[in-house]
Parts: sequence; structure tokens; C-alpha cells
Amino acid sequence: MFLVNLMKVEEAELIQLRTVYDELWRDAKTMIKDMRRSIMIYAYSGSISAIIGVYSLISAILYSLAIITGDTSLLNYFYAVFDAFASVAITLFSIKLLKWHSELKRRYSKLIEMEKTIED
Repeated sequence: MFLVNLMKVEEAELIQLRTVYDELWRDAKTMIKDMRRSIMIYAYSGSISAIIGVYSLISAILYSLAIITGDTSLLNYFYAVFDAFASVAITLFSIKLLKWHSELKRRYSKLIEMEKTIED
């Protein structure tokens, strides 16, 4: 009796898995394209973040130079400190995004290559 119930449970699970596999097979090419685009978003976001980080660093340097040359406005102190912090934070974030892009691209490279062989 126990074995019969166990076999019914296993059969039900196999039917569910078959449904999932059928759905994956139908949408495989679209899913791979979506995955490839999602991976590229990490590259774009990381690159844009790096550019913003460099801009923030330049801005912090310019505000620091303004302070050194005698413009002791309170806003200059605030901007110099804020931009220095922001440049470090954004640069670290961009490095992390680019690292994730590299890892995902490496991890799914075979799958992305297989996209070319899948028929529509």
C-alpha cells in the first residue's frame, strides 16, 4: 500500500516536471535572449557608474581646490566631502557590477552559444 502511494506521488511529480520542461523547451530561445540582455545590463550599469564615479572624483577635487584657493563657502566643504565619499562608493559599486557581469557571462557562455543552434 505504501509503495503504491509512493509511486502515485512520484508519478504526479514527474507529470509536473514534464510540464515545466515542456514550457522551458518552448521558451528556451526567448529566455536565453532575455538572459543575455540582462547580463549586458550589468556591463552598461557598471560602465555608467564608473563614469559617474570619475565625475564625482573630479568634482571633489575642484571643490577642494576652491577651498584651498580661499573660497571657504560652507557648501564647498559639503560638496568636497560628499563628492569624495560618492566617488568612492560609486566606483566600488561599478567594480561590483562589472564583476557580476563577468561572472554571469562566464557562467552562461555555453547556454548563450547554444542559442544560435536552437530553432524558432
